This record gives sequence, structure tokens and C-alpha cells, in this order.
Amino acid sequence: MLDQLRLPLTAVFLAMVIGIFGCAGSGSAASESQQTGSKRDRYAPLSEYEATLNPSEYDQEVDVIENDHANDATDERIEIPVDTSTVSEEIVQGFRIQVFSSSNIDEANAARLSALEQFTADSVYLIYDPPVYKVRVGDFLQRFDANSRLQEFVALGFRDAWIVPDRVVKRGKK
Repeated sequence: MLDQLRLPLTAVFLAMVIGIFGCAGSGSAASESQQTGSKRDRYAPLSEYEATLNPSEYDQEVDVIENDHANDATDERIEIPVDTSTVSEEIVQGFRIQVFSSSNIDEANAARLSALEQFTADSVYLIYDPPVYKVRVGDFLQRFDANSRLQEFVALGFRDAWIVPDRVVKRGKK
């Protein structure tokens, strides 16, 4: 029976020893802070700083800065040329060439980057139609235009490319 009580008594004894040494350690830290000075002595409240502030001491600096700005200002105006050709954009029904589709976004982004490198003159779109990511290229108003470019896409490695109807951006000059 004594063996059964030995383990709990040992645990209680160790807890008491740890508690005593733990409290003794914090007492020395408290006495150390008393020796070096309290936080109140080192950090003054904001109200003490505000009481010593005199804004009129800084008026001369403001005058110097205002004079510098007045000297820099000139009446010369820069004329900005007016753009005579503005581009209008309109969303219409058209066609695009779909070059890739996958449920993995990383694969779709890789295909998008590849299409951006190869077709710099065309717009490249990454479309999410749950659960599939689709990479589409171009803004073709007529199916004939998309069909004439399809072989170019196949020749560049997009063997599964095909024409899809989509809402496209029609650009024109006003």
C-alpha cells in the first residue's frame, strides 16, 4: 500500500518545489525593476509632453516652406494634347477559340500563360464555369474569322482547340 501512495506523494512534492522556486524567481525580478527605476520614471504620460508644446515655435518653419512653394510656382501651363481617336468597346455576341479546359486551376493558369506567350496580338481569357476552368483566345465577330485562325492554333500545339460562341468585346474608333 505504501508503494501505491509513493507516486502521488512524489508528484505533490515536486509541484510544491516548482511553485516555491517559481515564486522566488519573480521576486528577484521585481526587486530588480525597483533598483533600475519604475516605468513611470522612464515613460512620461502624453499630457506632460502636450503641456510643454508651444506651436508658435514652429511658425518660422511654416513661413519658410510657404515661401519656397511660392517661388517654385510659375504661371506656365502645360498643354495636354487632346486625343482625337478614342476607342469604344461594346460587348456583342461572337466567337472565341477554346484552347484548354480542366478542373485544375494550376493547369489552366499554365495553359493561359502559354497562350499569352504564343498569341500576343489576341486577348486571352480564363473563364471559370464550375467545375471547369476554360482558356479562350480572341474576340471574333464572325465564325468565319475564328475558323480561319483555328488551324494556326492546332499547329502551335493546341490540338483540342475548337470554336465556341461567346460574348466578345467589339472595339472600334469613335
